[in-house]
Amino acid sequence: MRTARAFGLILMCVGISSGAPAGPIWEGVFSADQVSRGEVTYGEFCFHCHQWNLAGNGDMIPAIGGPEFIALINGVNLADLFAFITEFMPLDNPRSLRPQQVIDVLTYLLDFSGFPTGDQELSYNHEVLRLIQIEKEPGNVTRP
Repeated sequence: MRTARAFGLILMCVGISSGAPAGPIWEGVFSADQVSRGEVTYGEFCFHCHQWNLAGNGDMIPAIGGPEFIALINGVNLADLFAFITEFMPLDNPRSLRPQQVIDVLTYLLDFSGFPTGDQELSYNHEVLRLIQIEKEPGNVTRP
C-alpha cells in the first residue's frame, strides 16, 4: 500500500492529471507486433526492478502491470504516462530510452494488464496519446 501511495504522489508531482477525455483504450489502440517489441525492451531495461511478472518488489518498486497498476493509473491519459516513463525511467538511467522504445514498453504494460490489441500501432504523438485515457473497465468510450 505504501508503494501505491508513493507512486501516486510522484504522478501528481510531475503533473499527471486524470481530467483528459475518455479515449478508445478498450478498442485496441496498439498492435501485437508493438507489444512484442515492448516485451524485448522491457526485458532489457525494466525487468531488473519491476520483475518479469511486472509486480515490482512489493515495497519501493511498484507493480506496473495487472489490476493493482490499472487501479493506480485509472483515469490517467497515455500522454502523461508516456511522459512519466520518458522522464523518470529507467531509474538508474532516466531519459535514456528513445520515444519508440517508451511507447513499445507502454503497449507491453497495457497488454499485460488486459487491454486488447488492434491492427494499428500506437503513435507516440502527444496529441494522440492525450486523447486516450486509462479506464479500468470497458465503458461508453467514443473515438476522439
